[in-house]
Amino acid sequence: MSASPRAQAALRDQRERVHAVVDAARALAPGQRWVTTSDGEAPCGTPTDSGWPKTWDYSLRVVQGTEPGLAQRIVARYRADGWSLAEASAGGEVTRLRGTRAGVLLVVAHGPDGASVDVSADSPCVDEDGTVRA
Repeated sequence: MSASPRAQAALRDQRERVHAVVDAARALAPGQRWVTTSDGEAPCGTPTDSGWPKTWDYSLRVVQGTEPGLAQRIVARYRADGWSLAEASAGGEVTRLRGTRAGVLLVVAHGPDGASVDVSADSPCVDEDGTVRA
């Protein structure tokens, strides 16, 4: 069963939200080589679920970063914008920070030098009728 036009519109709105959140990091380092690692709708729940509800997932990665400390600048910018980012995992080669605001999940992951960084965001779930879950 396909979703309502309202659901499709709500999912497009969520796409714009997560793009704005993640693209803010790209603006801090326009000289770096950024690649999109994901940009699309995904089922809420487990990856094997299909249909609705759906979320929008968007991720960028700096490839062969040349700016040590870039990740720390990105994290500082998000915190200045009101994001509360907490360490989700540390140790080894990768530090992962997570925060949720207005239903959007933001993850910033980086290596020890901070030059290699991934920034991703998932929107809140959108139901088949267009309701956005908080």
